[in-house]
Amino acid sequence: ALCRLETPLEAERDAIRAKLRTAEVVWLDEATTRINGHIHWHWVFVTPQAVLHDIAPRRAKAVAQAVMGGHKPEIWVSDRYAGQQDMAAAHQVRLAHVLRRASNTPSTAATPCSRRRWRNSCPGRSRSVEDATISRTAPCSNTAPRPTATSTDCSPYTRPIPPGARCRRR
Repeated sequence: ALCRLETPLEAERDAIRAKLRTAEVVWLDEATTRINGHIHWHWVFVTPQAVLHDIAPRRAKAVAQAVMGGHKPEIWVSDRYAGQQDMAAAHQVRLAHVLRRASNTPSTAATPCSRRRWRNSCPGRSRSVEDATISRTAPCSNTAPRPTATSTDCSPYTRPIPPGARCRRR
């Protein structure tokens, strides 16, 4: 059904591409999709003025280059895919990728409560992956050093943490 719309919507698609090709900032994300049982890539280009969806049989730099038509925006916002690193004057990693990386980073200074706050800031993640990440890197294991309180600093982040401590709901 969508194939039948390609010809009638060509003018609109070209107008959206023209807006993309003049934008100073372009956000891009891609995900897999299946067409007739074969994996394709669903590319989404976003600017404050336009959004373009494009489906291609591969995840290659050539797809983004064809859509952008030689235009290099000031800032390109995407994941860390190597094919997109030089699409603009500056590259910004999408915040969701930064948060996912940070939530998987072990920290012996973090409390279980602060670890859960990091985990909850990435709402799209699988619960089993989150729990596995926290259990592997939990700062309150018997081998990890625990933060201790001093006479001048009794914030909840520096008090001794009993094993099995849980966050209070606020």
